[in-house]
Amino acid sequence: MAKRKIPVVVVAGFLGSGKTTLLNHLLRNTRGARIGVIVNDFGSVNIDSMMVAGQVDSMVSLSNGCLCCAVDVSDMDAMLDKLAHSKSELDVIVVEASGLAEPRNMIRLVVSSENEHITYGGLVLVVDAYEYDTTRERHPELDQHVAMADLILLNKTDRVDTDTHDDLLGRLCGLNARAAVVSTDHGRVDPGLLFDFPERAEPQPGEQLTLDDLLRDHDEHDHRHLHDGYDSITFESDAPLHPRALVDLLENQPQESSGSRAM
Repeated sequence: MAKRKIPVVVVAGFLGSGKTTLLNHLLRNTRGARIGVIVNDFGSVNIDSMMVAGQVDSMVSLSNGCLCCAVDVSDMDAMLDKLAHSKSELDVIVVEASGLAEPRNMIRLVVSSENEHITYGGLVLVVDAYEYDTTRERHPELDQHVAMADLILLNKTDRVDTDTHDDLLGRLCGLNARAAVVSTDHGRVDPGLLFDFPERAEPQPGEQLTLDDLLRDHDEHDHRHLHDGYDSITFESDAPLHPRALVDLLENQPQESSGSRAM
């Protein structure tokens, strides 16, 4: 039986819409699926790839310009070839487009790819509910982007009132009656809306467990770990911290009445 082709899902949206937040949510909350990521950021320092680094099975990081400006598909093919091949175990590849990328061109790059192991998985458009009118005024092409999307995520709905939300929902549905429009905040969405979860066979005796197996085993059993008795605290300050004073605090922790406590 022929091996199932890996769907390539393009995630687009203007700057600040929440694409990287969505991607991080998917990576942290999708178990049982292996995700490959291509991050296309605009500029000499790829900030978005730094924000998702270390959370993916495979990642090819782009910078120094917008991918959608490529003359042909050779660049995209080279990146897809690193992720999708005969021995690849990925279930989906997510392309996070630059906030300045043209979705139509990103789709063309995927569809025109000569990689026989992939298939186009659709366009997910992230829309900023709070900045929608401002973004649309600055970029009138937003209407076209909405019209070609397969799934529209109306993000940051926690920052608008009910009337504004309902109005935006109606306008988006008017521009694209074919696509599903899902309201969300902080990019929290069911990963199953973007791609299908694979059915994996249980490991045989003597077979090495995958990370997914280990995570599932952790969830199904009540185990106690050393870190169960500890809490973490995040401290944020508008004032700069003196580095030497911070190091001194960490190395010489104050004593509590019940004894010292690890940080």
